[in-house]
Amino acid sequence: MNILPQVDGEKFTQEVNSLVDQGYRLAWLFGTDDRSVDKTFGVHAILTAEGQEEWLEVSVRLPEDNPRYPALTTTIMGAIWFEKYMMDMFGIVAEGHPDPRRLVHHENVPLHTHPLRKDFAWNTVMKKDNVPFPMGHVEGNGIYEIPVGPIHAGIIEPGHFRFNVAGERIITLEGKLFFTHKGVEKLLEGKSVTAALPYVERISDDTAASHALTFVQAVESICKCKVSERANLLRTLVAELERMTMHIHDMANIAGMGTGFSIMAAHGFRIKENLVRVSEKVFGNRFWRGYIVPGGVAKDLAKADLHHIKSVGESVITEMRDLLKIGLESDGLLERMATTGVLRKEVAIAYGAVGLPARASNVKIDVRADHPYAAYDKLSLN
Repeated sequence: MNILPQVDGEKFTQEVNSLVDQGYRLAWLFGTDDRSVDKTFGVHAILTAEGQEEWLEVSVRLPEDNPRYPALTTTIMGAIWFEKYMMDMFGIVAEGHPDPRRLVHHENVPLHTHPLRKDFAWNTVMKKDNVPFPMGHVEGNGIYEIPVGPIHAGIIEPGHFRFNVAGERIITLEGKLFFTHKGVEKLLEGKSVTAALPYVERISDDTAASHALTFVQAVESICKCKVSERANLLRTLVAELERMTMHIHDMANIAGMGTGFSIMAAHGFRIKENLVRVSEKVFGNRFWRGYIVPGGVAKDLAKADLHHIKSVGESVITEMRDLLKIGLESDGLLERMATTGVLRKEVAIAYGAVGLPARASNVKIDVRADHPYAAYDKLSLN
């Protein structure tokens, strides 16, 4: 990490914009409450550039009585949620933000409530309020507004969606999420690394191993703890098994449950089940938890375990190739998906898309290759 010298509020925004103009992309933007140290709040931008493994950090200190800086979102759309999150959770104001409406807090949360400030107790019971949240509207002949949620006939995370449509064409969509925001950052304050890890693994069940790996690597970096090559290889194995499991789940859910192509759902979820049973057999649970720990892994894997993982993995890959072939030969499925949700390359770049959405939009971003961690520097990623 290359940490650039501290700048003031206006120069902070100028410096980040200048780096973006030079080809860097904004990867993360976060706030800190440093009032106990120097009576300031901090805003920190993390940037990187294609072909460079190094991260850049640009930071600004803002006075505790008036934590404001010129919004980055006016020029960098990828900053929009980061800045809204800081306004909600820290009270750090991004002046000139094009959409300053609250992100995490809903109507029942009182104004001027900032849970990530250090003087906000984790067990605070807030009185219920009724703060208006204006939704966007589209007017015109034949325009209909359709509300969906936040209660859904399923087990997905609740969300409220407001569609403005003209026939079958969606004109606008506004989404309100965070109904089940867990406040993990606040819950972790004061906990030891060992006590914090179970919370980290449960941020999201589909990324338990990934969150655990991120957390322990941060701890190991701070402590300058060296992890053995075998432990890194085993960590990478588990991370990729989790990735396979959840990508298969998503493909089955999108193609099957979203478009009615039920064969994809039935066989996709069956194939996914084979992988979660591997986790249950090898690690004692179905969510790849409890294996990645500070300093390495909880145990070495016996040859029998590795052979079982290899056998199931090869079978899963073969079956998924056959299933995808069936899907790609279905005119009904392709008609529903081929021109739906297209994210143009320039839009993907503007909003800071990463991972699969970025690569699907022809934006070459893969943190496993761009900033290798664990044992990814030993792998060839296609």
